[in-house]
Amino acid sequence: MAERWRSVVGFEDKYQVSNLGRVRKIQDGVLVSQHLNPDGYTELALWHEGRNHYFKVHTLVAAAFLGPRPLGKEVNHIDLVRSNNKASNLEYLSHAQNLAHSSANGSKFGARGERHGQAVLTRQDVIRIREARRSGYFSSYAEMSRSLNIPYHLVYRVARGIFWRELQCATIP
Repeated sequence: MAERWRSVVGFEDKYQVSNLGRVRKIQDGVLVSQHLNPDGYTELALWHEGRNHYFKVHTLVAAAFLGPRPLGKEVNHIDLVRSNNKASNLEYLSHAQNLAHSSANGSKFGARGERHGQAVLTRQDVIRIREARRSGYFSSYAEMSRSLNIPYHLVYRVARGIFWRELQCATIP
C-alpha cells in the first residue's frame, strides 16, 4: 500500500497525516513522535499558536481520510488493535455499534467477567458470595469480606448484583 499524505484538519499549513497513521511537519518533513497511552491508543502533540495540542492519531487519520466525523459517531478500529491507525482500519460507528463490534469480536476491552483485564474474582467466587448472602450464613458484608478474604467493596457490589450483572443467578434478590 502506497503512503498518501493529506493535511491535518485544523493544522493544514503545518502538519500532514498519512493513510498509514504517520504525522509529519510540512516545513521540513520531520515525523512527529508518537506514544502509546495507557489505554493502547497512539497519541501525539502538535505545536500551534504557542502551545501543544494533544490528539489520538486515529482521530486525525479518520478526519483526513474518512471525512468529518458525523454527529453521534466515533472512530472504530476494525481489527480491534488500538495502535493500528491505518485509514483502511478505521470507520465511523455509533457508540453502541462500537461496543457491539468490540464485544462480538472478543476484545478484552469489551470483556466481562473473568475475561475482563481487571477481574480479581472468578465465576465460582461470585456464585459463592451470592449463595452466602442468600443463605444468611454471614451476618454482614464485612464479615463475609473477612471470611472470604475478598475486599469489602467487591463483596457488597457482587452480592447486590452491581458487579457481574452478566452472571444472572437466582440468588440476587
